[in-house]
Amino acid sequence: MKNSSIHCAYLKHASTIFNALHHSCDVQAPEDVLVLSNMPAAYSLNIDNGLRRTGFPPTPAMSTYLLAIAAGRMVGTSTQVW
Repeated sequence: MKNSSIHCAYLKHASTIFNALHHSCDVQAPEDVLVLSNMPAAYSLNIDNGLRRTGFPPTPAMSTYLLAIAAGRMVGTSTQVW
């Protein structure tokens, strides 16, 4: 599994990749990899060479360090909480 973790010393350089306070992203990963972010995926398209591009819409206004992207071969479970 891969996830995003940006040290604050490098944050000012990484934040130029994303829109001001509303973060959006596109991620290319192998087709069998699940990609998650702060927002639900807006689209997921199969592209060449067994890759899939997943796009996420802009987040509500939030600090750059709160942006999360995770990709990996994951299994989900569900638990009932009273």
